[in-house]
Amino acid sequence: MKVLVETTSNIMLLDPNTGDAIDDVVPTLTVWTAFLEARAGLGQVRVLHRGFTEDATNEEWLDYLKESDGKLDLAIMSFVSKYGLEDAPGSKKPAVTVEQKVDEIAPSKPTRKKG
Repeated sequence: MKVLVETTSNIMLLDPNTGDAIDDVVPTLTVWTAFLEARAGLGQVRVLHRGFTEDATNEEWLDYLKESDGKLDLAIMSFVSKYGLEDAPGSKKPAVTVEQKVDEIAPSKPTRKKG
């Protein structure tokens, strides 16, 4: 199962099971392994979201984060809407949809009827 994780301090971790580097600056999308489970137990890693499709990649995640101007909540909601698994254990559906959040940030103007 793929998860979005972040380190809890200024440390970068290298998962020996996958070779994935867990960045110390931005959250990382990676495969959940015994290494990450142990690090989470030690409080060195925090899981931001569990359950992404196998075709989701860390590079795509970083693109979503960049497109959201670094707004982590918005990036996660957008990424989950495309790559999230609804039946994954521990996964949460966003409280609002991406469209609702965008409308909240930049409300669309009501149209006037002629006549």
